Amino acid sequence: MSDEKSDIDIISSFLSLELGCSDLGEHDDLFSAGIESIQIIRLVSFLENKFCIEIPPSKMNYDNFHTISSIKKTIKSIVSDHE
Repeated sequence: MSDEKSDIDIISSFLSLELGCSDLGEHDDLFSAGIESIQIIRLVSFLENKFCIEIPPSKMNYDNFHTISSIKKTIKSIVSDHE
């Protein structure tokens, strides 16, 4: 994974466009911000392409995708598992 701050910025930028919300914080709950299932699917596809990974179904749960911070940790975990 690249620089952690830039990873957060990449994820935040994508979600800001998807949700039409420019003030998402790293620890804001995405579901409270209005993310819907189709946006989660687009997010997973975006992350898999951007970070050249495959997110296993076992990692696709609320705990791993409810904040930008939790997404970053999930991606980092998947990347480190494949090194």
